[in-house]
Amino acid sequence: MNVEQTFQLIDSLLPYEICSYHQILPLAVQGESLILGMVDPKNVSVLDYVRPILKPKNYFIKRRTLEGKVYQEVLAKYKEYQKLQRVEENEEDDSVPTVIFGNESLKGKESVLKDSAANVAVKADPVRASLDIQLLEVKSRYASSPATMLAQLPPHEMVLELFGRSLSQNITQLLLERQQTNGRIIWSRNGRSQLLLDRLPLPLFQGLIHELKRLTDFPVRPVDKPRKVEMLRLYENKPLLLRLRFVPGQFGEQAAVQLFRGQLLQKYQKSQMAKLSQEIMQITGLLEQKLRQASARSQINPEKIAALGDLQKSFAQMNRSVEMIKNSQVKW
Repeated sequence: MNVEQTFQLIDSLLPYEICSYHQILPLAVQGESLILGMVDPKNVSVLDYVRPILKPKNYFIKRRTLEGKVYQEVLAKYKEYQKLQRVEENEEDDSVPTVIFGNESLKGKESVLKDSAANVAVKADPVRASLDIQLLEVKSRYASSPATMLAQLPPHEMVLELFGRSLSQNITQLLLERQQTNGRIIWSRNGRSQLLLDRLPLPLFQGLIHELKRLTDFPVRPVDKPRKVEMLRLYENKPLLLRLRFVPGQFGEQAAVQLFRGQLLQKYQKSQMAKLSQEIMQITGLLEQKLRQASARSQINPEKIAALGDLQKSFAQMNRSVEMIKNSQVKW
């Protein structure tokens, strides 16, 4: 079962509440057919409820038997997925501020993630002036060893190996999922999720989260609300954006790391700037509307508008900010 695809279909086709009530899961779309997992495939009355929902897509439903235990596990994972994927829907939500590191972080020094004895490190070195981005150099000592061996490493070495393997195998996301008595790591590539490591001792699991935080000088204390950090680096002479998310889960703190590069990075950054531009224009439109109201009101009201002086100062500062953005924006 492609769990990530099922999650996407729950988001887009059959809401969680329906899946939970009728004990069904959308497993895949194959051509014009929807593969529908059902704990009780003989309960055809469920289809009478589902068909109207799928009518806009005109899907033909193919039933598949779904074990009750698997069904419950997938629904439980979906609830955690919702927490970890919140940024996909509210990426620029002001209630979850994003800490961004460009070329100003870790200048001219090695990251705290290092193994000096083995000469293995994540380095942040200046690169040529035409690319105002710092270099992220990841060297792995155990690339040919099985993944289970990584659990024997201390957290600072394990993080390096995870980054090295992820980048060499074009992994786009790492999920550090905390369970009641242990932790596990799931990685994703091309929309497919795979369990990489399971039953990690909690001290090791928490140590991994600490190392991820130390990479960006983020406080190591557990978060009480979702927090996001973005860091732009150069990997193999190409831009790489690391997006880290720390969220309080059911059993404690969890984390996710997304790696954007190539076309995926271009698409992500284009969408972010388009959304930000739209928000700026909405605010500008609102300000213009209020100024027109103030102008009309001033024709019949002798009282001074106290904010005008501060507004003029703000305009001057905003003009300086605009010029600074134009002059300091990263180029590659």
